[in-house]
Amino acid sequence: MTVSLLSIQASLLVAARLSLALALIPAAVAKLLDRRRFTAGIVDYRIVPEPVASALGIVIPVAELGIGLGLVAGIAPAIVGPAATALFVVFTIAVAVNLRRGRSIACNCFGIAATSTIGAGTIVRNCFMLALCVCVAVLGALIVPLDRWAGPWPVGDLAGPLTSADWLIPTLMLVGWCTAIVHLLEWAVDSGWKAARLGSREAVRP
Repeated sequence: MTVSLLSIQASLLVAARLSLALALIPAAVAKLLDRRRFTAGIVDYRIVPEPVASALGIVIPVAELGIGLGLVAGIAPAIVGPAATALFVVFTIAVAVNLRRGRSIACNCFGIAATSTIGAGTIVRNCFMLALCVCVAVLGALIVPLDRWAGPWPVGDLAGPLTSADWLIPTLMLVGWCTAIVHLLEWAVDSGWKAARLGSREAVRP
C-alpha cells in the first residue's frame, strides 16, 4: 500500500475530530440534563455574575453539542476547529484563575475530566485538547477544499481513512489513544500536584 501525505493528514484530522467530539458531546448532554447543577458550578467559579452564569448554563452546553456534532460530520473544520479552541481557552482561563486564587472546586466538566476537582491536571488536559483543536483547524484549512466546507467530509477521493480497512483501524486506534492519554495525563499530573501540595503543607506544620 502506498502511503500518501494526504492520507496521513486526513487520518490525523479524522482522529482529532472524533477525539474532540467524544469529549464534547457526552459532556454537553450531561450538562443539559442537569443544567441546574452545571449553572451552580459556573457560579462557583466566581468569574461572572449569577445572571450571566445562568445564561452560560445554556450557551456552553449548546455550543459544545453543536461543535461536537460539527466535528463528527466534518463540516467546515477550519471554522469548527477555532470554535472548539475558543471554548477550551475559556475553560482553561476559568480553571487557571481559580487555581491562582488557591481554590479547589468541582470541575463541572461532566464527562471529560478524569478527576472531580480542578488542578494542574485539568490545565494539562485542556492543553492537550487545545492541541487537537489546532490540529483540526490547521489540517482542515490545509486539506479540505473550500467548496466542501458546507457538507460532511471526508468524501470522494479524500475518504481513504474512513473507507479503507488499512486506514480505518489505525485511525480508530489513534482516537482511542487520544482519549486514553487525556485521562492518563490528567490523572498523573493531578495526582503529583496534589501530593506536592500535601507535602508542602506537612513541611510547614510545627
